[in-house]
Amino acid sequence: MASIERITRRNTHYYKVTGDVNLVDGIELPGATSIINTVIAKPWLTNWAVSQTIQAVEQLVGDPSVTLNPLTLSDEVKLKANRSMRRGAWIGEAVHEAINHNIRGIVSTALYPELQVETNIGLASFTLFQDDIRVAQGLSIRDTEVAVYYPAGFGGTIDCILQDSKKNLTICDWKTGEHIGIDAFLQMGAYSLALAYTEPDVKINAIIVQLGIDTPKYTAYHILNLVKYQELFITALTLYKGIKDFDIKKEV
Repeated sequence: MASIERITRRNTHYYKVTGDVNLVDGIELPGATSIINTVIAKPWLTNWAVSQTIQAVEQLVGDPSVTLNPLTLSDEVKLKANRSMRRGAWIGEAVHEAINHNIRGIVSTALYPELQVETNIGLASFTLFQDDIRVAQGLSIRDTEVAVYYPAGFGGTIDCILQDSKKNLTICDWKTGEHIGIDAFLQMGAYSLALAYTEPDVKINAIIVQLGIDTPKYTAYHILNLVKYQELFITALTLYKGIKDFDIKKEV
């Protein structure tokens, strides 16, 4: 059976695979999210970045404790705006870790103490979802933070795998942002392909779960046409390989 190891370099995840006869031993595959982010535009992020920059200017101008220096104002705005934009990623990271620890029964403090409130609310939102699917759909958590790969050339980490009484599987991806775009659906297409490669005889479903971080709530997006997003992701992968001149075929 092949083994997979997640490696992080410069904030980018790679997946090192050994023991698969279809791949060069020890090859490092790019992550599905890196592939998607390379080829899929996210125009809403531009509008959000502009909004964060405007807020940074307003806060600096309106803060009497801040002495504004025209020569350094640009740098101060950039610093404040960048921190605001990174905050969203930090919240997502903290909530993911809190959920993973909760599922595994690990007692821990928040990854970022200054985001304790948002982390706790995100965890409470997850608990609501977990209780609802257990009662309404008979699903239980089988595993969390599962590294997977597909020999066509990518790897990924599934946030959570659910299982029903018939051993059918449902993959879940936690989202804490306000916008759910096409990239999230392609991500689930990729993960379902990878999971099916290692577990070919089971039915696989997928849910994107948008977790509240202001109040405990969630919205679940059940993907009805998973094959469509698998095919779209393969198209994205083909484009990515063309851009990166990337080829992971086993040498003969």
